[in-house]
Amino acid sequence: DPDLRWALLTALATTGQATGADVDAELARDATASGRTAAIRARAAAPSRAVRGAAWDAAWDDESLTNDHLSATIDGVRAGGRRDLIADRDADYFARILGAWRSRSIELARRLVVGLFPASEDLAMVDVWLTENADAPGALRRLVIEQRDHQARDLRVRALQAQLA
Repeated sequence: DPDLRWALLTALATTGQATGADVDAELARDATASGRTAAIRARAAAPSRAVRGAAWDAAWDDESLTNDHLSATIDGVRAGGRRDLIADRDADYFARILGAWRSRSIELARRLVVGLFPASEDLAMVDVWLTENADAPGALRRLVIEQRDHQARDLRVRALQAQLA
């Protein structure tokens, strides 16, 4: 089953147990549209700041990415919950979202805004962005506020879990 093989290969790539050559070999075996999309995800998932950073930049800058390829790139950037590999991109996220909202289709911009929202240790940056961008389009602000609310809940749960430990 190709989907199962890609899921396994992406998990291995996320932990550094699969290489670009492994991805290339699987893509040769599954040279379909879904195989190409899965290969993008697996390559972007490599546990390297450089790889994740390049995938991050591609997500924002490469306007030739299809909807599926953008989602795969975002999934790779987020793979394995490796915040340590992208934490230095938080300020970049907030610097880019308004421009992406204005230049991309609403669907692609939504994928960027939701998919790359920083899982930071506090809400300071998002609160600053919301204050400084009160005149941003309502739909963009709604998405940012929703992501902020998800993050606030996550932070509360982590704080409670720490108390119970």
